[in-house]
Amino acid sequence: MKKLWKQVLSLGLVAVLSCSSLPFGLGSGIAYAAQENAKSNHLDEILKKQSSGPYDLLLLIRQDKNADDMSAQKAAAVAQNDIKEMLDRALEQGKVSSYESFFSSNSIHVIASDIDFIRQLAAHPSVEDIALNGKVSAVDTSSSSSAQNGGDAIDSADGIDWGVKMVRANSVWDEFHLDGSGVTIGIIDTGVNYKLPVLRNAYKGYDAAKGTYDTKYYKDFIDPDKVEPAASSENTHGTHVAGTILGKEGDSLNRIGVAPGAKFINARAISEGMTSSDVILRAGDWMYSMHPDIINNSWAGASNNNDEWFARMAQTWQDAGIIAVFAAGNAEIQIVKVDLAPLPIQQIFWMLSL
Repeated sequence: MKKLWKQVLSLGLVAVLSCSSLPFGLGSGIAYAAQENAKSNHLDEILKKQSSGPYDLLLLIRQDKNADDMSAQKAAAVAQNDIKEMLDRALEQGKVSSYESFFSSNSIHVIASDIDFIRQLAAHPSVEDIALNGKVSAVDTSSSSSAQNGGDAIDSADGIDWGVKMVRANSVWDEFHLDGSGVTIGIIDTGVNYKLPVLRNAYKGYDAAKGTYDTKYYKDFIDPDKVEPAASSENTHGTHVAGTILGKEGDSLNRIGVAPGAKFINARAISEGMTSSDVILRAGDWMYSMHPDIINNSWAGASNNNDEWFARMAQTWQDAGIIAVFAAGNAEIQIVKVDLAPLPIQQIFWMLSL
C-alpha cells in the first residue's frame, strides 16, 4: 500500500476517484435479463445505423465464473472458446472476413457481413454485449509541432516549468523526496519522440553510457513495421503528454514533468489524433504484458459505446497491480465545463487539466 501511494504522489496528479463497480458477473436473474435486453437493443441500433455489411464489430465476452483462479490470458481463452469456434466456421463459410481476440478486455473484434450470423453471435449466452468498433480521439493538449524539437527552454534559474510549480510537484520532490524514481509509466497515445534531450533519459530503453535505445519498450500498433517513433507531427500529442509527466533535460534545465525520476514505455495506438477502439484494446494487451506500474491514457471515445470494453481492460490492469490513469478532459479555467462520465470501475484516477 505504501508503494502504491508513493507512485501516485510521484505523479503529482489532481485526481478524482470513481467509486462504482463493474457488473462483471451474471448477477441476479433480473440483472442478466437487463443485460440481454440491452444487448438486443444495441444490436438493433447497429442494424439501423448500417443496413448492409461488412460490419466492424466488438463483442464483449462474459467472464468465466472461475476467472478469478486463472491468469487473464487463460480466463479469456476459456470464456471465448465457444465464440471462436463459431467464428472459425463462419470464416470457412465466408460469413466473417476476420476476427481478433483480446484478453485484457475479454473481447473479440469481428469483421462480419452476414446479418443472420451476427444475430446468432449476439444471441449466444457467452456474448455480454455487442457494439460497432468506435472511434477514439486524443484529448486535446493545445500543443503545437514545437513538441518535436523540445520547445523553448524554461526561462528560470531552476529550470522548472510554471505548470510544475502551479501544481506544486516540485514541493513533493523537495518535501517528500518523491520524483517518480523507481516507477515505470506506460503511455498509450501517439508515439513519443524519446530521442529528444528532454525525454531520452526517461525512456526505459535508453542506455546513457552507450547512447543506444532498446526498442522493445516501444510498440507501434498503427504502423507495425516501424520500430521507432518518427520525429514528426504524427507523434506530437504523445510527446507532449510524456513531457508533462516526466520531461527533464538536466538538474536545472527544462524540468517540465511532474515526475522527472520516472521511466516510460510507449504504445503508439493513435495517429494524427484519431484511432479505433480495437487498436486501443490491442495496445492494452501489450501494456499488460509489459507490466508498468502505471498506464496513462490521454484519449477518449469520440462517438462510440465502447466504455465497458475499456473498463474491463482497465480492471484487468488493476487486478495485476497496475494503476490506470485516464484524462477527464481539458478546459480553460474560466469555463470549466467538463463531463467527467467516469468509467464504472473502482480505483481509476481521473486527471482534469485546467
